[in-house]
Amino acid sequence: MPLDPLQIPTDEDSPDLTDQEIDLAIMTQDSNDFVKHLEESIRPLIRPNCGACITGHALRKRRPHLYCRTNLALDGEPDKVLLFQVDWLQRN
Repeated sequence: MPLDPLQIPTDEDSPDLTDQEIDLAIMTQDSNDFVKHLEESIRPLIRPNCGACITGHALRKRRPHLYCRTNLALDGEPDKVLLFQVDWLQRN
């Protein structure tokens, strides 16, 4: 699912982005690093005969950083949410 840089939030901080999420955010350096960390985060969650898929993403901001909140659906499991720091999207 490609990220659209045109969807970058305004200068306002995202009110729904929590301190707890930010503390657990995964740092990424570029799109390749983002994909690598996404794969590494999903791999331990998948069990035999258990499917998983990315159901959505949303860009969030807490100045000066930009984050990508990624939603995952896993068969027979509660949905998971991962947060990635994606400051590199602001530089492109």
